[in-house]
Amino acid sequence: MKSIKFYFILLILLFVTMCKVVEEEQIPEEELETEINVSLSSKIDSVQPFTGIVIWEDSPHASIDAIQLEFSYMLYNDIVSSKGAYNWTKVERVFNKIVANGHQAILRFRFTYPGYKTSVPDYIKNNKGYNETKAKSEGLTTYFP
Repeated sequence: MKSIKFYFILLILLFVTMCKVVEEEQIPEEELETEINVSLSSKIDSVQPFTGIVIWEDSPHASIDAIQLEFSYMLYNDIVSSKGAYNWTKVERVFNKIVANGHQAILRFRFTYPGYKTSVPDYIKNNKGYNETKAKSEGLTTYFP
């Protein structure tokens, strides 16, 4: 996980880059002094869906109200036990925790991740024609379906 210092430096670099772009545009001075009044036709009383800072759902900081989104990887073999049999307990547990924090959830199901075995359900792995590959990914031993 990246440190706060990393994101702070990234933010400063972004700010400096944007200042440079604005500087190069040479906006005429009369346009800079133009004031435009725009009235809102509705009230903004909460954050828009799926916007804002994202944090991992298992982070000890996930319950803070400074964020709106929580991210979680999900494994297929945690959900699928056999053909047509699904156990949604883990998904419900993650959703309940995120909802209790007053946040929205982003779930990403994955088969492969560097340094880990696949999350392919066992009933598929046990099929005669299934072959799994073991190789390096990002310098880590990784399994691919």
